[in-house]
Amino acid sequence: MAAAIVIIPLLIHRLGPERFGLLTFVWMIVGYSTLLDLGIGRALTQSIAERLGSGEPEDIPAIVQTGVLLLLCVGLGGAAILIAGGGWISNHFLKVSPSVIQDAHHCLTMAAAAVPLVILGTALRGVLEAYQRFKEVSLARSAVGILLYLSPLPVLAFSQGVWAIVGMLVAVRLLELGVYAIQCYRLVPGLFGRLSLDKAFLKPIFSFGLWSTANNLIGTLMTMAYIDRLYISAMLGTAALVVFATPFDMVVRVLILPTSIVGVLFPAFSSLRSEPERVSRLAVTALNAMAYVTVPLFMALMLLAKPMLTFWLGSDLSSQSALIFQLIALGMVPISIGYVPFAFIQAMGRPDLTTKRHLWEIPFYLLGSYLAVKAFGTRGTAMVWCAWALIDLGLILRIMSRMLTIRGQAGSASKWTGIACFLAVALAGGVSNQTWIHFLGGLVLPTAFVLWGWRFLLADEERKMLGDRLPDRLKARLLPRGHLS
Repeated sequence: MAAAIVIIPLLIHRLGPERFGLLTFVWMIVGYSTLLDLGIGRALTQSIAERLGSGEPEDIPAIVQTGVLLLLCVGLGGAAILIAGGGWISNHFLKVSPSVIQDAHHCLTMAAAAVPLVILGTALRGVLEAYQRFKEVSLARSAVGILLYLSPLPVLAFSQGVWAIVGMLVAVRLLELGVYAIQCYRLVPGLFGRLSLDKAFLKPIFSFGLWSTANNLIGTLMTMAYIDRLYISAMLGTAALVVFATPFDMVVRVLILPTSIVGVLFPAFSSLRSEPERVSRLAVTALNAMAYVTVPLFMALMLLAKPMLTFWLGSDLSSQSALIFQLIALGMVPISIGYVPFAFIQAMGRPDLTTKRHLWEIPFYLLGSYLAVKAFGTRGTAMVWCAWALIDLGLILRIMSRMLTIRGQAGSASKWTGIACFLAVALAGGVSNQTWIHFLGGLVLPTAFVLWGWRFLLADEERKMLGDRLPDRLKARLLPRGHLS
């Protein structure tokens, strides 16, 4: 982000708006080429982590080679399509001046080389995540993100052609792939021996990947409210879309915390698949921990919505968007908690179950969102979206509960009743017109939840682990008693 803030104004100044717009179009194409991964990177993580956990690493080189060769074919196919269609896109789809058309064609041709590199990178990154090498992955991705913005600087010294900048982009992606390949070579003995496509692993990898991809495509339409945005644009106009989309895009950024946690949980669940008791305990612990971390955060957003929006957007737009902001923050709680059962179910090798629950939901969601927009406008849309998030959590927890060996823990009534009461109080305080309630509640209520959750969400061993890092006086107050709810 820091690199982008510094470099983007310089790029706009040196390239001009038209050529910079072309560069952002190429960035978008290369970025969205990860969709061609078809979920195979996640399938590799699940398969490899499972074998590491069961002490059967001998199959891992063949699994990785099968996944890499499969994605190489997909990536080359995507590159060929982009090269073949580059001329039409440059001449007819992109609205650029005649002097830029040739540069646009060269850009798309060079961008095609980045497509297989990006897709293969997701596969090798999946291997590293299976080995829980999150530090290496984070450092590589951070470095690549910075280099993608810094790499145009030497090009601008001798050329204003966007094609040269895209060439640097390809070089950075090649460097990223090389870093991942070196790390995988050190982890997986015999990885780069004689490459082969093992049919025994092809079907399970491809099946897992397709179910996972279908879940992501359908789930994203609802989770990111893309369906609702289309309805609002078509029925109420783009001005109304601003009232809904602005607070939504603001709140959704907070999901970076639960998604980061789940990124670590998925390979951990997969590695324990052969040990039902241990993986069930980890799933229940993760469920409680996710609630403990995310609920106070979204409660604070619900309570402070009005003052934050007034400061950021002004009083007029704030009055229209405040309730929408609060409902979205409320809906983000079940979505965040639902990441845990989602990762658990997929790690157990059943991505079909998570997808089928979305297939069951989407007809009702389409109808409910349409009727809500028609009858109640943007606020009705937010209500339906929030209700869907709560129902979806109930469904996925039910699926998870049937797979746990620790019966009854995922759906403990006292736990969920307590969480619901806190959220209800936060919503009531948030819709109040008293500013002192917003600020006082935004401080007091999350703090109260943290103390309540310490007693009733966390197990004795988790409290002890955290308590060992607390000052002695605070430890004496918090640790004497408590139980897992």
